[in-house]
Amino acid sequence: MEKHKILIAEDNTELSIIIQNQLAKIGYDITGIAATGIETINIVKKKLPDIILMDIMLKGDLDGIETASIILKQFDIPIVFLTGNTTQELIEKAKIIGAYGYLVKPIKKQDLQTTIEITLHKHKLDKQIKINEALYRGVVEDQTELITRYSNNFKLTFVNEAFCKFYNKSRENLIGKNLINFIHKEDRDLLLNNIKSITNENSYKSTEHRIVLESGEIRWQHRIDRAIFLSQNNLIEYQSVSRDITEKKKAEDLLKIQRDLALKLTEKTGNFESKLSECLDAALKISDMDCGGIYLIFEDTKDFNLVKSKGFSPDFIENSLYIEKNSSYYNFIINGKPIYTTFKKIKFSLIDAKSKQGLKGMAVLPLSFNDNVIACIILISKKFEHIPSTVKHALETLSMQISNLIIYAKAEDNLIEEKEFLSTTLKSISDGVISTDIKGNIILFNKAAEEITGYHQSEAIDTNINRIFKINDNKDFSLQNIFESIIKQTEINYHSYNSVLINKNNLNINIEFSVSTIRDKNKNIQGAVIVFKDITKKLIYEEEIKKAHKLESLGVLAGGIAHDFNNYMTCILGNISLAMSMLGPYDKTTKFLSDAEKAVIRSRDLAQQLLTFAKGGLPIKKTTSIKEIIQESSNFVLKGSNINILISIPDDLYYVEIDIGQINQVFNNLILNSMQAMKDGGTINILGENIEIDNNTDIPMKKGKFVKITIMDQGCGIPANIKDKIFDPYFSLNKNGNGLGLAICYSIIKKHNGFITFESQIKKGSSFHIYLPASEKNNIENKENDNNLILGNGKILIMDDEEIVTTVLANMLNHLGYKFTIAKDGQETIEKYLASFKNNEPYDIILMDLTIPGGMGGKKTVQEILKINSSAKVIVTSGYSNDPIMSNFKNYGFIDCIVKPYKISTLSSTINRVLKN
Repeated sequence: MEKHKILIAEDNTELSIIIQNQLAKIGYDITGIAATGIETINIVKKKLPDIILMDIMLKGDLDGIETASIILKQFDIPIVFLTGNTTQELIEKAKIIGAYGYLVKPIKKQDLQTTIEITLHKHKLDKQIKINEALYRGVVEDQTELITRYSNNFKLTFVNEAFCKFYNKSRENLIGKNLINFIHKEDRDLLLNNIKSITNENSYKSTEHRIVLESGEIRWQHRIDRAIFLSQNNLIEYQSVSRDITEKKKAEDLLKIQRDLALKLTEKTGNFESKLSECLDAALKISDMDCGGIYLIFEDTKDFNLVKSKGFSPDFIENSLYIEKNSSYYNFIINGKPIYTTFKKIKFSLIDAKSKQGLKGMAVLPLSFNDNVIACIILISKKFEHIPSTVKHALETLSMQISNLIIYAKAEDNLIEEKEFLSTTLKSISDGVISTDIKGNIILFNKAAEEITGYHQSEAIDTNINRIFKINDNKDFSLQNIFESIIKQTEINYHSYNSVLINKNNLNINIEFSVSTIRDKNKNIQGAVIVFKDITKKLIYEEEIKKAHKLESLGVLAGGIAHDFNNYMTCILGNISLAMSMLGPYDKTTKFLSDAEKAVIRSRDLAQQLLTFAKGGLPIKKTTSIKEIIQESSNFVLKGSNINILISIPDDLYYVEIDIGQINQVFNNLILNSMQAMKDGGTINILGENIEIDNNTDIPMKKGKFVKITIMDQGCGIPANIKDKIFDPYFSLNKNGNGLGLAICYSIIKKHNGFITFESQIKKGSSFHIYLPASEKNNIENKENDNNLILGNGKILIMDDEEIVTTVLANMLNHLGYKFTIAKDGQETIEKYLASFKNNEPYDIILMDLTIPGGMGGKKTVQEILKINSSAKVIVTSGYSNDPIMSNFKNYGFIDCIVKPYKISTLSSTINRVLKN
């Protein structure tokens, strides 16, 4: 038994000696005996006992209660009171000051030992709880998100520092306040209903809502509320994590307003004045300001004239019809500089109008075209003086759109005069010809254009070019960009492009087309002419070459990104698994770390998708059962969706030798593909069976035993005319897809010496069939036991150039009991290993990174190490999991491999396995 130090504070000398003898027989160490409170405090300061046995009625200036109160405030030492007269009053006092218990005189030896042991154990637990609480608070306080806890009556019980800063209040002023008071009135019911719907099974809810600051400012938050249960239906309290999404919401509002405005301005209905009104309404809506006006510039005087207003009083309009050149802010406007100020700083001639309307904040935005100011918008707020930066950005973005409208409207009349001349000229051209006005509306459409696009002239005239001349846009090119670039040119230019036209029958036609401007006698752009021809046959060969180049570039890019990404994930995953191993399975934070660990592992798997196309990427195979992989992928992809899943896989399904991460990608992509095909919900059936392929089987595979997995959906099906394209890179039916999902599946299965095929019926669904060779092995390779680290001893040399990797690796090795040395590149590794070998103290293992930018990497270094010692044990690690060396490491001199990122359990088991061999 550990000898604990005990201090006896008892003014009865005989009783003190009796207790001392009892404690000595039990095995405790007596640090001293005190007869008064002052003497007790002095001994505590010098010797810091583990526990104090104190008479509750000590004589002297300080009794036991007072003495205990002083000690507990200054030292974390448990106290047990000794008393001969137990009363409820004494018990309550002992509770108040935090005593751990009391013993009634005369004291029995058995009671004495029991009370001391229970007190020491309880104090140890209390101390650990305080440490855990400090660690938890440290993590929470470092977050930028707003973190709160609150009771079931919505009273705040905890707020982190970020929450205090956001609301500009101290923690003391926030604790106890009702959470609902911070929520916008119109959003309270939504939030309350979400919180009340949280159960033990569905323990969290996500909500977007508005909050109101003390200043009256309204902001948007995204929050996740989570219920904390002690046991089934035993709610302790709620916790929420919120972040400010106001900028995101405002950006969405701006985008919607701009899109709606663009649609309205391109409509044929409405005159120029009504469209100006639409522009002003959009500016007021974006800025949340109360009144405003649009001023156009006079060509002769260069003064600005008010042509459209909203919310101004008649008096204000009468005295503000013009912005004259001698006004205080005219020069700012004419030079294209926006003004954001308070209304009271502007010297208007009509002071009474200002005071009547209570105008405050003011924004003046010049509208420019080709660096010339053609108009301006004045907006004024009655609610706030200072214009937020988000409003400034939104207004300046919108002002460019309004500028184009004004120019287009002025040019419209001139364009009509040229229409007849252009029509006669362009009709004579043999290629497809489309002529448009400056807004992109078609004014001429020749016979060749009809044949290529499939649209009749009557359908095309007065229709926007984007509806007829539909091309597949990409990030570098769109028809809209062509028009924008042409309009900005000062000289007459000719532009030529290759693209794919989608005709009326929804067929893709490769075309070569040119775009040139139509200008008036002053060289002002009035429209554009598109001349195009079908070059489908010419581009077939070129397209195949382009695909090959894209795949090669993709492989190089993916490899580089994955290498750096996996290094960072090694740091994260390693630290998480290290923390979990230190905390133990019953620590309350272990679950959160476990969830984070799963997310990192999932991220690692997702990073492999592009790597599948990297040159030389081979699977790193293990013998396993595929059933668990299918279940994991299904749960991951379909979580939160309206799709049911039925999995039917026999227990005697053959084992397969696969790269688990790559096969995970296959099932993720195929299940996601099925889910997207069933937008209204449905059921996905996954079947597994053992089959044997022979010469009579209609499958292009070598004969033998195979595992066949079938994934069936009830979706929209795949049209017959594209069935031979769905495994092509970059081909996708999903407009938001990248066209790599099924191509990746095909590539992975092929690299596993398998085969994938499908069948589909429109409106009935699709079935994908995967064939994988059965393993000749009868046992699954043992999985790592995350909760059973294998400790050891020995010397390990680490070669890695990334400090974040070597830091976490060093911490893990130290935790496992190994000594280690770090080298940054191959040359340093060789020098350190040679020195240890000459001293007859060679390293037991070298952990060697495969790639060292600018230095000697693992492939060459291991050969030099083996020249020094042919029995050297070298484990290769890399973020390039697709490198051929990782799947055939023994051929290059390595004894084992670890793919980044990895957990401490992976490191532990691999090192142990290598040392045993």
